[in-house]
Amino acid sequence: MKTPRPRRLLAIIVALLIGIVVLPACAAAQKPSGSSTDWRAKQDVWWSAGNLVKGALVAYLQLQDRHPEIQREVEPGWDIASLILILDSHSDASTLKALSELSSYYLGESGGELFHCVVLRKGSTLAPNLRKLLADDRSDCRVTLGKESTHCLSDAEYRSNLQGIIAELGRNQSCTIEK
Repeated sequence: MKTPRPRRLLAIIVALLIGIVVLPACAAAQKPSGSSTDWRAKQDVWWSAGNLVKGALVAYLQLQDRHPEIQREVEPGWDIASLILILDSHSDASTLKALSELSSYYLGESGGELFHCVVLRKGSTLAPNLRKLLADDRSDCRVTLGKESTHCLSDAEYRSNLQGIIAELGRNQSCTIEK
């Protein structure tokens, strides 16, 4: 039996901690003051599949930015692809918003292709969010990860990517995911 490498084991532990400890702690910290009805409505948005998946992806990319050795030791493709596939099965407003915001991130070759396919599968329901991002001219990735992150598309790539996706959605292009 092959023993896991210490760095791989560290990466697995960190990923589990993010999912088990960090995300719930962040949700608890987000509890706003006001009536319980207001808080419950905001909590439902925080705990939506789209926001949780986006949060996990962003945390993973931040971890890679801070510890490049993890990127060399652990193959991240399955993590990113698995998280993107979760978005494929949800179509609520907060998931569509989170999916749109992820268009400014570089998710790797396979992750990027899968992301593009999920976006096309959402079709015209996603177009208003993408148009809003194009008009806003602000990259969620650059705001969240910083201007120097290698996980962000350049401003020109981001705008071109958004314009291309919006055009493809206008032509009703589709995509099939083999699971």
